[in-house]
Amino acid sequence: MLCDECRQADASAHLSLFRDGWEVHHFCERCAREFLASSNDPQIAGLRWQLYGMQTEGFVNMRVRILRIEGETFIVRVIKSSHFATDSELTFRRGLVADEAWHVGVELNFTCTLDEMKALIASA
Repeated sequence: MLCDECRQADASAHLSLFRDGWEVHHFCERCAREFLASSNDPQIAGLRWQLYGMQTEGFVNMRVRILRIEGETFIVRVIKSSHFATDSELTFRRGLVADEAWHVGVELNFTCTLDEMKALIASA
């Protein structure tokens, strides 16, 4: 399969995104890096941060583990974050996680704007 972008090299990176339905992109390594580096989409910003540690201005990138569930909030421990200290604990409102993912021990990766993060934090 050829790269969707350059149509010359073999596609070795396959990226699936959900935006009003599934989009699948097939890239060679060079085109995949260029796509990740140039996109301002929050999903891509999060992927760029997870893969390469590249921060995206205006976004909070985070990997957390759910420690406890207390009513309509859940307490998480920060595993890795662009804005919060590793091993710190945060309390999030329920809206962040779908009901089926509300389990102690679940690890979550997410990228959101600073304003969205402020709306999700119940207390710090």
